[in-house]
Amino acid sequence: MLKKIFIGFLIFFVLIIGALAAIPFVFKDKINALIKEQINKAVLADVEYTSYDLSIFKSFPDLYFTLENLSIVGRDEFAGDTLASCKEIGIGLELMKAIRGEEVLVNSLFFDEPKILAYTLVTEAGDTISNYDILPPSKTTDTSSTVMDVLVNDFEIVNGKLYYKDFISGMELVMDSLNLEADLTYKGDEANIQSLFKASSVSFHDGSTQYLNKVALDADLDILADLAQSKYTLQENTIALNALKLYAQGFVELPEDGSTLMDLSFSADKSSFKELLSLIPAEYLKDYEGLQASGNFALEGVVKGKLTDVETPTFDISLLIENGNIQYPDLPSAIQNINLNARIKNTTSNLVATSVEIPKASLTVVNEPIQFSLFAQNVMGDPYVDLQAKGDLDLKRVPEFYPIEGLKSIAGFMHADLAFKGLLSDVEKEQYEKVDFKGDILIDNLIYDAADVPMPVKVDKFSLIFSPQKADFIANNMVLGASDFTMTGDIENIINYALSDGILRGKLNIQSNTINLDELLGEEEETTTEESSTVTKVPANLDFNASLKSNKVLYDGLTLDNVSGGLMVQDEKLTLDAWKANLLGGSAVINGSYSTKNTEKPEITFAYDIEKFDIQQTFNYMNTVQAIAPLAKYMTGTFSTDLSIASLLNNDLSLDMNMLSGLGEVRIPYATFTDLPIFSKIAETIKIPAFNKPALNNAWTVLKFEDGKVNVEPFQVKMQDMVMDMEGSNGFDQSINYLVKMTIPSDKFGGAASLANDFLAKQKIPLFNLSVPQNITFHLNVTGSLTSPKVAITKVSADQSDKGIKDQIKDGVKEQVNNAKEDLQNKAQAEVDKAKAQAAAEAEKLKQQAQAEADKLKQKAQEEADKAKENVKDQVKDKLKGFGW
Repeated sequence: MLKKIFIGFLIFFVLIIGALAAIPFVFKDKINALIKEQINKAVLADVEYTSYDLSIFKSFPDLYFTLENLSIVGRDEFAGDTLASCKEIGIGLELMKAIRGEEVLVNSLFFDEPKILAYTLVTEAGDTISNYDILPPSKTTDTSSTVMDVLVNDFEIVNGKLYYKDFISGMELVMDSLNLEADLTYKGDEANIQSLFKASSVSFHDGSTQYLNKVALDADLDILADLAQSKYTLQENTIALNALKLYAQGFVELPEDGSTLMDLSFSADKSSFKELLSLIPAEYLKDYEGLQASGNFALEGVVKGKLTDVETPTFDISLLIENGNIQYPDLPSAIQNINLNARIKNTTSNLVATSVEIPKASLTVVNEPIQFSLFAQNVMGDPYVDLQAKGDLDLKRVPEFYPIEGLKSIAGFMHADLAFKGLLSDVEKEQYEKVDFKGDILIDNLIYDAADVPMPVKVDKFSLIFSPQKADFIANNMVLGASDFTMTGDIENIINYALSDGILRGKLNIQSNTINLDELLGEEEETTTEESSTVTKVPANLDFNASLKSNKVLYDGLTLDNVSGGLMVQDEKLTLDAWKANLLGGSAVINGSYSTKNTEKPEITFAYDIEKFDIQQTFNYMNTVQAIAPLAKYMTGTFSTDLSIASLLNNDLSLDMNMLSGLGEVRIPYATFTDLPIFSKIAETIKIPAFNKPALNNAWTVLKFEDGKVNVEPFQVKMQDMVMDMEGSNGFDQSINYLVKMTIPSDKFGGAASLANDFLAKQKIPLFNLSVPQNITFHLNVTGSLTSPKVAITKVSADQSDKGIKDQIKDGVKEQVNNAKEDLQNKAQAEVDKAKAQAAAEAEKLKQQAQAEADKLKQKAQEEADKAKENVKDQVKDKLKGFGW
């Protein structure tokens, strides 16, 4: 009998297990369809997952539904942009409701390795958009057919990552290795939430200040939630930031009017000073673990009231440090007697009325006291500030209490004594009579040599003497490597510039014996093809005048003597005023400007007044000359010029030659040519011996830069008793197009006579019927490139005159002359027609090139617009360094 009962129970148990095992197969697809339906209603984004599954044994007696490799991808402006991803999402569902086909109840949620990448930016049209704005408007949400309810008892996140960036304000929040375990229990409309929240690294930047930098966060929270009233009460809560523990209590309520009511208090009483130091980023506080610190630290605060678009709660926050001491391991001295009593408060609902009080802050460094005090009212509006700071420091003793990596030597004595009292608005209005600002910063015999500077810095005396209007500046005998400077001047509007982005004005006078720019600028770093330089912008809020006199300036192999000039910075424009120097065997006066206002490419202008520069030195040292005057490579002599140019600059600060325009006069008292390929090709073409010492003598011409080429007005080259007149143009791509008129005396005819006779015979003006001319003139067209020229004879005339041949023809051959004239006219017309056709073809070619360039720019602009969001995501991902999807 017992055996039959046992067998019956066994069969019943097997049937139950089989039924339970079969449930997932029955309901899996149904629940998947239900979840997809709810997701489509809930978000305006594309949600995908690679697989799904349903089990009863993972969360018995409930069902457990899992989604694998889920991703949420944006639409419209953020199409293709992944907002979130998750390796696995687990959803606990109440079994009996699912079986009965009632409303499905979600009672647990699990997220494995979730990653969220969120940001806000402004479009070119000025609209603010966020990639996480994926919820549909509430009026369009259809809740009538909702068959899924959420009443979570267990909520868990494992190894999550979060990155948020507001590109408008600059606010940034980064959380890594985020873990959360939350248990929820319900009693009517109340829920008790107990959670453990951990993150190995939390960074927060509000756009101007880095408040947290890779801080470890560990929070134990106990919250009582009144779901009907949307009120959340903090009961026993501990929040640890690195080694600092904070205790918080109070409540936050969310009324239906959209405001937030709060009454919160927090404290960190009876804490050690070292716990506070744990919040200082490692780059500013080295070797925290080995740091010896003592003293007391207390923090307490209260936040109470309503938060709306126009109101803020009142708050009162106090920070106290008593008898703090810090000493680094292996260093003999400590920073001692650190005392601070600070209070930030606002007793109104207007954030503008916030005040900051630091009655006294002090510390002692190697037996020297440093004191500071601050009282500020209306800090978020028009602040009234009363600030005082005073202290002395023997710089050579700094390594005794603070480690400086790579330090070789440091010395000098620093004294500071500053006091300011007044309204910021009075400073902005330059009503200095209402402001009390005085003090000085003095450094004597400064020496600093460390790995973070390219060369030792030495200054005999440095001083800033402050008054309400300005700060007088002196730096006597400043030595940087092989360079020396003595500087005097003044700086105006310092406070306005520092506190409210006012315009910093000033003037500076610099005297020097030697300036080695090669040493000061350092070696130029090579960039790969993937890298692109960034244009240096001229600051918009600087109005500065400077003057320089230096006996010698060294730069890129050049030596400039007796250098002087003025420099002005104003309205995003840098201006060079009457810069003079002796170099390249001559002298120069340069005026110019560099502007980055309203442009992605800097605009430059230069006016050169050059006297007797050596041609070869100028060509070798100046890339611009190599582009605009390639013939100079083959010339020896000197030149002078008055030249003005304007252009845009590329990202690497090189000239955009296609945008170069300018005009200038060039004077060459005497110069010779050596191995110029043009001359060799001309001699070969007109069958005369190679030119012997071609030279320019008192030559003069005008250069005009436009349309990507240099137009050269006529100039003359002499080769003993042969004369060559040249004019034309050369492109920045080294292409050339010159018209040359070569006149050869009869005693130099050689093969040129036969060539001329053949050429004239084709014009039906046979040379053998004429008297022998004293000179033959060849009219040539030189094209191709500078190194590979092409020479074509377009016309030959006698005695340097187009009509000289006809004047030598006897009266008996007038008919022949007329025939020749008609033939010449026909040929001339043919040349004109040919030139017109070439011009039309060239115009059409330029038109097509312009259209192609316009299409290219349009396509590039579209590509840039399409990649804008990708660039934003690249920026935030670069910051995360491995955030990845």
